[in-house]
Amino acid sequence: MAYIADSQSGLNIWLKQTTEDGRLVIENIDIAATQFSGLLKSFAYWPQIVGFGGYPESPEYRQIIDSAVAMFLKQYQT
Repeated sequence: MAYIADSQSGLNIWLKQTTEDGRLVIENIDIAATQFSGLLKSFAYWPQIVGFGGYPESPEYRQIIDSAVAMFLKQYQT
């Protein structure tokens, strides 16, 4: 998981910028980046890796993304 929390990753850089300009309140950027990635991968990566499911269909995929973003913003949005 260290690669997810790499302070130079695009997600980490974006989260740092949104925190610096006051749009999000995040104490630990690395944890927040890993959390967001985990929200998405729990449906659209790990089930396929361990052989428990196929790739989500388009309507379900949109719901997964929207839900992950909403959960993340409820935690970190100002």
